[in-house]
Amino acid sequence: FALGLAVTAGAGFYDDLRPLPALAKLLLQALGALPVALAWPLLPGLLGPELGVVAAWLLVLVLVNVWNFMDGSNGLAATQGLLFGAAMALFAG
Repeated sequence: FALGLAVTAGAGFYDDLRPLPALAKLLLQALGALPVALAWPLLPGLLGPELGVVAAWLLVLVLVNVWNFMDGSNGLAATQGLLFGAAMALFAG
């Protein structure tokens, strides 16, 4: 989980210093999303473990890019992060 966060955050940090090509950034984000998805599959009881991992991977990838578009709107990004975290806690329970 922490490795995935580090890869994704590292890609964003590097992109802030020296712009990464879009495909390289997407590949790093996809790589970083995988450990998170493996740690917390989305609705595994309903979707099954494999599809739950795929769904969580896609969700993390989409949300990373949604939050990237909100860059500069820290209050909005923080609120979205809190809502997403609460939803994940609800679904995990």
